[in-house]
Amino acid sequence: MIGSVEPFGPLSITDAVTEVTPPVGPWLSVSVTNDGPYDVFVKMNKNISPDLWYELPPRDIYTITLRAHKLCDVSIKCGAGQNAVVRVVCLR
Repeated sequence: MIGSVEPFGPLSITDAVTEVTPPVGPWLSVSVTNDGPYDVFVKMNKNISPDLWYELPPRDIYTITLRAHKLCDVSIKCGAGQNAVVRVVCLR
């Protein structure tokens, strides 16, 4: 449904990639909040930008908003041997 907010989390993140995908159709906007204790790395649309990771420090928020519903997935990971807790909020 257009205009709906879809929250995910809190999610426990490790050095293995965690993927968040929309249950129905792509999103317009995605916000990732890193509750720490370590940095996380965030990537949107893994098939479009496979090597482009954004480093998100603890207690920071990363938000991306597009003009069209084109955000198909969010990938999140930590550095080797690290972990963090994140919250993801998506807008359809």
